[in-house]
Amino acid sequence: MAHSAFATISVIDDDGRTLHLPEPARRVVTLSPSLAEIVFAIGGGERLVGVSSYSDDPPAALQVPVVSSPGRIDAERLRSLRPDLVIGWRSGNPMRDLARLQRERVPVFMTEPKSLADISRIARVIGILLGLEDAAIAVAGKFDQEIASLAVRGQSSISVFVEIWHKPLLTINGEHLMSDILGVCGATNVFAHSPTLTARISAEQLLVANPELLIASGTVDSVPAIMARWQAFKTIKAVRADRIVVIDPRILHRQGLRIIEGVRQVCAAVRDARSAR
Repeated sequence: MAHSAFATISVIDDDGRTLHLPEPARRVVTLSPSLAEIVFAIGGGERLVGVSSYSDDPPAALQVPVVSSPGRIDAERLRSLRPDLVIGWRSGNPMRDLARLQRERVPVFMTEPKSLADISRIARVIGILLGLEDAAIAVAGKFDQEIASLAVRGQSSISVFVEIWHKPLLTINGEHLMSDILGVCGATNVFAHSPTLTARISAEQLLVANPELLIASGTVDSVPAIMARWQAFKTIKAVRADRIVVIDPRILHRQGLRIIEGVRQVCAAVRDARSAR
């Protein structure tokens, strides 16, 4: 929920907290690469005074001072930038550091996208916070339209295993954004019922699940090693049929607007697996 009235902006973040700004934010810090990407996409890149490590899209983000890295926020450097808005990521930033900033009355807007619809919603709210609402509505609307055009309905589902790491073998459950992507593409996460957002599984569990398609994260250079590693699982349908797809994590696991590229690749892989049945 969000609304703006006169010179005062009031929004509710994903922690259920109400954030009030006296005017649109002019000095913004983002604490994940995807949030920096969203700010640039809606035309607010010049307002960024601080970003997180790995913020590299668009390339202009590389020129902005880095104030956080996985598991740590450099609070002293962040304060020195005098931000009038910090946009955080609940599951990706250390809560103790965010809580300290909030106690110091630094305006913090918390995000936690769990679905593709959340990404466009967050883009719209960031647009309100920056006074760029019209641009954000246009960008988010285009994103929603593209997702709708990819949605698969009335087709039999394809079972999918999503590998997010290999030592130990890690996957995601049904609450993860990636599971929403699978649903859009007409597929099912074989470990959707795992109790935690990211779950460690055994080789035996994977053999029992026996997915028809396997999606791994990696760059072009990593593809040969990933393919070779999975040859140890020849009895799994996906491996036996050579249905292993490697997708760059920057477009699959970053929760920004560019994820549409990853969705397209997932949907294409699911479509190919269905046609090969």
